[in-house]
Amino acid sequence: MGDYRSEAAALAMDGWLHERFGLESSGAAVTYDASRGGFVFSWGGTADPFSQEAT
Repeated sequence: MGDYRSEAAALAMDGWLHERFGLESSGAAVTYDASRGGFVFSWGGTADPFSQEAT
């Protein structure tokens, strides 16, 4: 899939978990910003959940 975004899947799962189990929102969200070239994802208190830290 050329247009697959792992961020979208993560937000869908986050939303489902919070709705299903009555958990407090994590603050994760998505907005569309044409000036930035498309969708902008924010992750609440997590800066970049898809980055891999060197160990």
